Amino acid sequence: MKVRICNNFICWLCPTCLTTLLAAAQDRVNRPGVIKINIDGSCPGSPPIPALGVIVRDTNGLVLFGFGRPVPFSNDTAIVEAHSLVAGIRCASVLPNGDIIMESDLRNLVAQLLSQYNDLSMVSFHLVAARELLASHPHIKVCYVRPSADQVVHSLAHWGSSTQHDLYFDSDCPSFLTDFVLNDAIKA
Repeated sequence: MKVRICNNFICWLCPTCLTTLLAAAQDRVNRPGVIKINIDGSCPGSPPIPALGVIVRDTNGLVLFGFGRPVPFSNDTAIVEAHSLVAGIRCASVLPNGDIIMESDLRNLVAQLLSQYNDLSMVSFHLVAARELLASHPHIKVCYVRPSADQVVHSLAHWGSSTQHDLYFDSDCPSFLTDFVLNDAIKA
């Protein structure tokens, strides 16, 4: 299993880690079909700090790669979820051009992102980067999914919150995610 904990806290998706993940998954990423990216934010309250999780899957639902990271500067669920959305879109923007569907379990955030009207909320401010990325990558679609639909990314975000470390992995999921991935495969 290739699991790497990154210490680069400068950006939301370290270019070195992204390059490594894409290289490891390149043969699977280039297959025809839809790539699905699940994102989630976790705000468990004190003492754990908020974190985000991103899981990238192929057409068959197999995990290509994923990552989780702490978000130490906000305890607002919507803002943490907005950062996970931006991280997921950044990840999707470097994948080969094909159909990419991003799923978030925060209905209001998805509606706010897709709305043509800007409001003055803090979440809207954090969604500016997501809107800019989506405008330049029209093959990426964002939609709402019920919270119970993907426990894998939910567990990944909670792991990041409890450990307060970054985690990047390829198709060999960390052991704490294996049961969730198997349950998803059985349901599909």
